[in-house]
Amino acid sequence: MKILSTYHLHLLIVLLFSLPYLLSFYLQGICDFTPSKAALYLIPLSLPQLLMGPLGGFLADYFGAKKILLIGNSIILISILILTLQLKQFYPILFIITLLVISIGNALAWPSLSKAVFSSIPKEQSGAFSGLFYTLYNIGRALTQPLSIFSMQFVLPETVLSKIITGNHYASYNGLEVFATKSLQLAFWSVFLFFCLSMIFSVLVQSQRITSPIHDQK
Repeated sequence: MKILSTYHLHLLIVLLFSLPYLLSFYLQGICDFTPSKAALYLIPLSLPQLLMGPLGGFLADYFGAKKILLIGNSIILISILILTLQLKQFYPILFIITLLVISIGNALAWPSLSKAVFSSIPKEQSGAFSGLFYTLYNIGRALTQPLSIFSMQFVLPETVLSKIITGNHYASYNGLEVFATKSLQLAFWSVFLFFCLSMIFSVLVQSQRITSPIHDQK
């Protein structure tokens, strides 16, 4: 169970931290937004989870961490799918609502995941595992940018991609909006598929939690 929870944690960190980077690329490099305007559109991705974090922890205590974790992950998974499907045409209201829902799912998933991980660790090993927890956290953040760029390079050449990432309207000036959008869709589909894998880990952790009392009785 500790191994599954750790893998789930690492996947969730990489996937969630990749979203702001990919969305910044989308808003500035494809939608031609200024950095300040793009930043305003990304506020809904963070605001709800700042307010709902304590509520997510309370629900994890009351209903159980595994159930709330599964609900939070399901919300994020469906929202990422909706976000991926709307990349070809930017709808401001739908975009903002989708980011709000992702943030709500994140507020439910993170407290539950932290509780599920640390509750499975013996007290005498809690210090060492806390160090491992934040090591995985930092590794996940470090891997976000290179993995995002790597996934988009399957469609766009590196020289073109580097210019679009700067947000200097290179895509619109050179008729590359379609290719840039396809590269971004590929990156988001990668996020979606890996999040499906994260959901599998979540279900496996839940099933192990249910079956463990049976094995203990035997």
